[in-house]
Amino acid sequence: MPEPTPVADELRTAAGRLRHLGNAALMDVLTNDYWQSEIVSADDPDGRYAHGTRGGMGGAAGDLGALFTPALVTLLAELLDGAADHWPIRSGVGSRLLAVARSINAKEQP
Repeated sequence: MPEPTPVADELRTAAGRLRHLGNAALMDVLTNDYWQSEIVSADDPDGRYAHGTRGGMGGAAGDLGALFTPALVTLLAELLDGAADHWPIRSGVGSRLLAVARSINAKEQP
């Protein structure tokens, strides 16, 4: 594995934040009655998350929020970790992944 770089650290920081929030959201879905639904199976926590987010927020914001399920957030974290492991990435994809990481890292911590 290449030596850690400041850019790789930024990617891993964003991945860690996503992983933490994705896991916390999943635990909410599994333990908070708000996320219980007669429409979506208890065996589908991402479906319950999407249904509850869409219903709770409504409109385009709800639809967008519903796309970012805990499973998708975990996949995005894995993608950022993979980019950190293989940095520098010699394509436009690397700069875009870094922009995503920087956007995540710039947001106020919960």
